[in-house]
Amino acid sequence: MPALLGCGTVIFPTDDCLASERRKFRRQRRHVRATRLRIARLRRLLAHVGVLTTAQLESNGCAWPWLLAARVLREPNTLTAEEQTAGWKLLFDGRSLGGWHLYQQKGEPKTGWHVEQGVLICPKTNGRPNGSGGDLVTDTKFVDFEFSFEWRISPAGNSGVLYLFDESRAPGGPPMYRGDTGHSPLGFEYQVLDNENHPDGKRGPTHRAGALYDLNANDKAAPKPVGEWNESRIVLRGKHIEHWLNGVKSAEADLDSAAYREAFAKSKYHVVPKGGAPRICFGRRLESRRSCARHGPELIR
Repeated sequence: MPALLGCGTVIFPTDDCLASERRKFRRQRRHVRATRLRIARLRRLLAHVGVLTTAQLESNGCAWPWLLAARVLREPNTLTAEEQTAGWKLLFDGRSLGGWHLYQQKGEPKTGWHVEQGVLICPKTNGRPNGSGGDLVTDTKFVDFEFSFEWRISPAGNSGVLYLFDESRAPGGPPMYRGDTGHSPLGFEYQVLDNENHPDGKRGPTHRAGALYDLNANDKAAPKPVGEWNESRIVLRGKHIEHWLNGVKSAEADLDSAAYREAFAKSKYHVVPKGGAPRICFGRRLESRRSCARHGPELIR
């Protein structure tokens, strides 16, 4: 047939064939190495952001980490088009402390709270007004809101998210904790805690993670182990409050109910005056900022 086509007999040199195969093998080997590197980086990322533990990643037959990859690799501290349409507002952009200030101070914090790798970090502190953290407060005020955030805590860590407080609180009011000088927010608190290793975790559900601190809690809600990320929400509609922790309602209160008034009377807040200075907002409807308490160290995004 080659002779009929006028092209003669075609012979491929053996060396050229081997060289082609060698090049093909080298390409495949580079591809395998690159894939292994990508997998290793992804595994480290999954563990770093707390989606999966190292033990889960190393367990045999654990295929579902890859189903979570899309969620993890999505740029944090961003809003989807659907979220923007629904009216969500981004309070932390993952790069700066723009839109935040320390309690009763002006401008962005210069020390204490800072941003690392897209995460809001509170350094280790003594949890007192003279500590190194400070209470981080939003510049914007809110009335009815749904506040969604993620957090992870250090071993024996204790912190919280405060709301419905009056930033004009004057010093000299009733102390709310040991060392309180009046230079800190006084309002409702979403408890952020290492339940297992902090003493507050032994004081009952109203002092554990997700609680409406010292007022209401559902003991069925539980945080993830220390070092892993938790998903939390605070919902305020009129005088109805809900706390959510990892998809479970962790606390609920109706500020007009007899149950709330009874819980308030038994709590540490019963010493708070109902009028005058300092003005506070337990059971009252007014604009509120949100504050990340200083106890730390903690991580929020």
